[in-house]
Amino acid sequence: MHLFGLNWQLQETEGYAFENGQVKSDGTATNAVTALTTENRVYFQENNTIDTGEVDVGRRAVQDVPPGTFWRSQLFIDQPQSLKFNISVQRGALVGVYGRKGLPPTHTQYDFVELLDGSRLIAKEKRGLVEVEGAGRKSRAVNVHEAEFIRYLDSGTWHLAFYNDGKNTEQVSYNTIIIDTLTECPHNCHGNGDCRSGTCHCFPGFLGPDCSRAACPVLCSGNGQYSRGRCLCYSGWKGTECDVPSNQCIDIHCSGHGICIMGTCNCKHRLQRRQL
Repeated sequence: MHLFGLNWQLQETEGYAFENGQVKSDGTATNAVTALTTENRVYFQENNTIDTGEVDVGRRAVQDVPPGTFWRSQLFIDQPQSLKFNISVQRGALVGVYGRKGLPPTHTQYDFVELLDGSRLIAKEKRGLVEVEGAGRKSRAVNVHEAEFIRYLDSGTWHLAFYNDGKNTEQVSYNTIIIDTLTECPHNCHGNGDCRSGTCHCFPGFLGPDCSRAACPVLCSGNGQYSRGRCLCYSGWKGTECDVPSNQCIDIHCSGHGICIMGTCNCKHRLQRRQL
């Protein structure tokens, strides 16, 4: 193949089967890799995908998404309607939410997109399943950060994709709720609030009669005092923004090398025990 003035050859990579230019996969998680070679150099292009299929409106879906991976699912809309999306991510997560009717979205082809930065979202405490060494998965309070937005969707199949643009595996969850009265409010609340009896009730982070203005963030999450460029947390809170309860770890995954027990990372093997 001649491209950019160079002669290229497609080369099969170890561990992947190619058929008609595509990678064959037995599971729902795919890792398509194409290797282009020229002058003894190899260039790789990857497209990692997890597909959980169709998700019913109103049901919450949860998935651990590795870095650089799309988590895909589909919603079937039987009639045009507005949907409210409730999305939960971990603190520090960088997630792109893409939606497209009829076809899977990509970074450049979509009908709507929302970019979420977990550190800028409102923190809430929820019950969740976490790994406890020697005891499997147990229910425990988990600090999550939530985002909400509303989109008007025509009837048909809508493809959703959540892309993890961070460096760590992130747990992402979402559900959808049908909104019936959105058209009564000015500018449909710009998708940043709920419409109730003709009045916009803005989601956290937005202000104004039509929820069009971004609100200033609450200093130290309301759990501390700001002094000389840093937050001094009240008792029971910790973290740079005082948004993590003291009995939880700032990094709930302990960098993948330990278990969080009562706010302290207990490291595995020979790694030193440290506070996170």
